[in-house]
Amino acid sequence: MTTLKRNLVCANNFSNYLVGGNLCNAFVMGTLGASDDFFIVAHPAQTEDVYPLITGNFLDSEGNVLLRMVRNELVFNPRNCSKIYGNHIGFGIHDGQGNHILTVSTTWETQTDGTEAYVTRVLGTFYDAKHNIVAIAKEDGSEGCLTLDGIKSAFGHNGDGFGIVHMMDEEEILIAKLMLNTGGKAYETLSGKHVDETVDLDGKILLDVELIRCRISFSSGEFILLRNISMVDCHFSPSGPAASIYELLYEVIVKPDVPPEASSEKLAMKFAKRVKKVRKSVVLTP
Repeated sequence: MTTLKRNLVCANNFSNYLVGGNLCNAFVMGTLGASDDFFIVAHPAQTEDVYPLITGNFLDSEGNVLLRMVRNELVFNPRNCSKIYGNHIGFGIHDGQGNHILTVSTTWETQTDGTEAYVTRVLGTFYDAKHNIVAIAKEDGSEGCLTLDGIKSAFGHNGDGFGIVHMMDEEEILIAKLMLNTGGKAYETLSGKHVDETVDLDGKILLDVELIRCRISFSSGEFILLRNISMVDCHFSPSGPAASIYELLYEVIVKPDVPPEASSEKLAMKFAKRVKKVRKSVVLTP
């Protein structure tokens, strides 16, 4: 068990998080990118917007997912959790029985280093999928502490790395950086073999993944192709802004080189081959 108190990590001069008495511009905890386990990502505030942005999964004491939050929005809420607003910037989250899950509250105040800025307090008791309490962020009067029990975490993000890293390997640090750098728009990892499934790419970080005969949808284009990605005999179904880009690629790459009488299957095959050829000359960076 690890206790963190009164740490000052990569704090800036306009908006920071105070998590269990530790001041930092951003932090991550938990199994980042998991769909069924606890994690929380507190994104750095921008100079023009001090509103805190939280992304994560929150579980109850039985290891069940209570909710998934993406950039403060409840995108998955199987237990009828409530988002409650108070007098300060921020919110509280309670489950369907009224039990406290999370408090996020921002005020203008003097920070621990003596400067004045917006300070966002993040408080809660957090469980993992194995029913364990893995983190407690609390305040007792003016004193706060963060207790970590076997949980991966990092605090203070400078764009390239973290000020404090606890139990995270290189790949987990990379995923944490990607999640923070996208502001939480990419928040769930996708890996392994998937056959005959419907896969929504929006919000995903793809790594070491094989998709076979899958129906692949995407709309916002907010996803990351990280490494070792294979797609075989998949059907793509873009919508929204992504559909416009898809149509543009078709018009520029495929249509000029395919006779009008070609079947839809031949068009799709031609599209895939031309895109693969173009991608050989393109370097994708996170």
